[in-house]
Amino acid sequence: MQYPMAGGIAIMIVIMFGGVPIFAALGMLGSAGLFFLLGADLGLAQISAISIKSLDNFTLLAIPLYVLGGGILVAGGVGKELFDVCSKWIGHWPGGATLATIGACAVFAAISGSSVATAASIGMIAIPEMLKRGYKPEHAFGVVGAGGTLGILIPPSAAMIIYSTLTDESTGALFMGGVIPGIVLAGLFCVFSVALCYKTGCYEKEPRASWSMRMIAIKDSIWGIMAPVIVIGGIYSGLVTPTEAAAVVVVYALIVSMIRGKIKIRSLNKIFREATRSSTMILMIVVGAMILGTITTFLQIPQDVCAFVGQLAWPPWAVMVMLCFIYFVLGCFLEVVSIEMITLPIVYPLVIQLGYNGLWFGVFLVVLMELALITPPVGLNLYVIQGIAKTGIGSIIKGIWPYMVIMLIFLVILYIWPDMILLLPATMGYGGAK
Repeated sequence: MQYPMAGGIAIMIVIMFGGVPIFAALGMLGSAGLFFLLGADLGLAQISAISIKSLDNFTLLAIPLYVLGGGILVAGGVGKELFDVCSKWIGHWPGGATLATIGACAVFAAISGSSVATAASIGMIAIPEMLKRGYKPEHAFGVVGAGGTLGILIPPSAAMIIYSTLTDESTGALFMGGVIPGIVLAGLFCVFSVALCYKTGCYEKEPRASWSMRMIAIKDSIWGIMAPVIVIGGIYSGLVTPTEAAAVVVVYALIVSMIRGKIKIRSLNKIFREATRSSTMILMIVVGAMILGTITTFLQIPQDVCAFVGQLAWPPWAVMVMLCFIYFVLGCFLEVVSIEMITLPIVYPLVIQLGYNGLWFGVFLVVLMELALITPPVGLNLYVIQGIAKTGIGSIIKGIWPYMVIMLIFLVILYIWPDMILLLPATMGYGGAK
């Protein structure tokens, strides 16, 4: 069945480069296959059934809820408050503004579940502040771009929810598996950023904030800090599922924002519209990919790929290197959700056949997807920064590439030491964390 697979991939690439949205390209190719294999009447019935079934999923409900909760908190000024509290506590250190930026991105990532939202919300505050303090523009751009990628690694994560939906891995286990790698990667970003500041000396120290100013900053930001505590703490304690935690965050964000007077009732209409637009884009890709996935299953393409790789007699690490290269190339042209939806129905069975842990691969893949977010020419975080800084893409790429190298090294660390991912889920008793 290698010819249908190759032909389908070629057709889809032509459609996408013709300007057709990814969800439409997936849906069109899958629908054409169903019509060809089953006939018009039965094919149309299958398309309808698949569309309904793919969205009738309790886990997927978490995506619009996390998007909405994050949107409400963003409108309430949480991004500025998080940057301020980090700046008050560590801004006087060498490279303090970059540390404050990465710290704020890490906490905001645990609120929004979105890399683009993290880069945009923190970047609007941090980039002007770093430039004002004498940091080179490319340094400021690199810090925000790299810090923004934490949005899909530190839970909650839309990328992990999609992975869970496609593979039946536990969403809670994936969320917990991303906590330690997220903290470690943020730490690596901080170490490199401070080292770069020492090397270049192009920064201005902020005066040390008084203890009273630090306490005031904590008081102002505590409502935003509590949101990730609710999500991660609730899931870790077993009190709520990831989807239930998302619903709790929405209610929490509404109550807190209203009580603090940060948003007005009339502004909620815009927030709900934006959340609906963002969620619909993701869910439409899910529907299109599920339709196409039915064809790949019918043609037994995953089984054929597994058999083909088995015939190559490559060691598992060599196959993993090949997969990493493929994902890196795909990241140059597609965004995260599309890459997952297109590849996982084929790649996941192969990874399991090679003896890798499905939970480990989920978090490993998310780090790979982080690279996609800052990989030219389509890396979304690059264009978020360009929109904020009103500068050429070249200077942004110049600042971001060292962080890409750090992430590649981090992938090697995760491969050598998988327990960094599996340790926390194992302590919670998740069966797949072995």
